[in-house]
Amino acid sequence: MLQNNSAHAIVILYDGRDMSEEEYALFSATVVDLLSRAGIAIPELTTMVYKDAEELTKLLLKETANVRKTKNGKDKKEDPVENALMYLSTRYKTFFGNRDTLALAFQLSKDIQNTNDTALFNALKIVCEDETVYEPQLKKYGISRDALNTIQKWYCMSVHGN
Repeated sequence: MLQNNSAHAIVILYDGRDMSEEEYALFSATVVDLLSRAGIAIPELTTMVYKDAEELTKLLLKETANVRKTKNGKDKKEDPVENALMYLSTRYKTFFGNRDTLALAFQLSKDIQNTNDTALFNALKIVCEDETVYEPQLKKYGISRDALNTIQKWYCMSVHGN
C-alpha cells in the first residue's frame, strides 16, 4: 500500500465562512476516506487540522522560528518533538521493545528524582507539556503509545504531583 512512510501535507486555502464542527467532521472524514481508498494513507495515521488565518499565521511564525543555519550555511529545521523523541529513544531504548511499561516507569521515576540532567527534563517537558506527539513520530523512534503514556504519567506525577 504505502511506499513512502514520511509525512505529507495537503493544504486547502479558501475564502468563505468558518466551518461548523459538523461540517469539519464531514469534510475531514471524506478526505481521509479518499486518501485511504486511493492507498495513499492509513486513516489511523492521518491527522486533519483546521486553522483560521490567525492560527495559520501563528503556526507559520513558530515554524519559521525553528529554522536554524547549519555549518555550511543551509537552512536546517529544528523540530523539538523529533529531538526529544530521539533523545528518549536512545536513553530508554531497552524499555521500548517491552510491552510491560512497569520497568520503564521505575527507571524514569528514578532518573527524574536522582538526576539534574537538563536534556532529560527538556525532552520530557516537550513530549509531556509543550507539544503534540503524533503516531508516525512514535513509530519512527520505536516508541509505543503505551510507553509515551507511561512517560507522560510519571513525568506529571514527579513534577506536578498529580
